[in-house]
Amino acid sequence: MTMFCLTPVLVAVVCILIAWIFKNADGNIERRKGETRARAEARPWVDEDLKDSSDLHPVEEDADDGQDSEENVEHIPFSHTRYPEKEMVKRSQEFYELLNKRRSVRFISNEQVPIEVIDNVIKAA
Repeated sequence: MTMFCLTPVLVAVVCILIAWIFKNADGNIERRKGETRARAEARPWVDEDLKDSSDLHPVEEDADDGQDSEENVEHIPFSHTRYPEKEMVKRSQEFYELLNKRRSVRFISNEQVPIEVIDNVIKAA
């Protein structure tokens, strides 16, 4: 008899918990949307012309670094090369074969790497 009296109470508690969870979830979604809109309005230059947001938190560099800052780097426009279909297939196959040879390395070599190679890898990244 006691079990039948608790069942409606238990169902009511579960329903209240479910309603509370959905209410909080909707509030979190609306709050996130508001934060996203506020962030986008605060940084309109991020989406404009697909520019990045790298100037949000500028990092001060030492003058002795000897590296060019972003202001001194010349803009290089993108140039697209459209290949014929046969050439695309050939190049994609060669690329696949190159990547298929790649393996993970779990040791560090003592072999010296030229600094130019390191610089080019960093530029590519």
